[in-house]
Amino acid sequence: MNEKLLEMLKENGEWSFTRWIAFIGYSAFLLGSFYLLYKGQKWDNYDTFANLTGGGGAITQLVNKFINGKYNTNLGEPGKPVQKDEEKGADN
Repeated sequence: MNEKLLEMLKENGEWSFTRWIAFIGYSAFLLGSFYLLYKGQKWDNYDTFANLTGGGGAITQLVNKFINGKYNTNLGEPGKPVQKDEEKGADN
């Protein structure tokens, strides 16, 4: 199960730095938000925190797609290759 979740952080079988940045940003947003909810605290700068961690992760994913499309894909080819069902193990 963990292997499949870690595949989200890879691009064509290699670790993706931009996906890690987005993952860390989303994780910080969730942990920080749940901590504040649990403690019942009000934080005056929460909107800035939420924009930088949650929104920053979304922007990072857009940058990731741009980088992969511009530098990691040959001209005229589609992006990441799509696996067929029998390669994925759909018959499990």
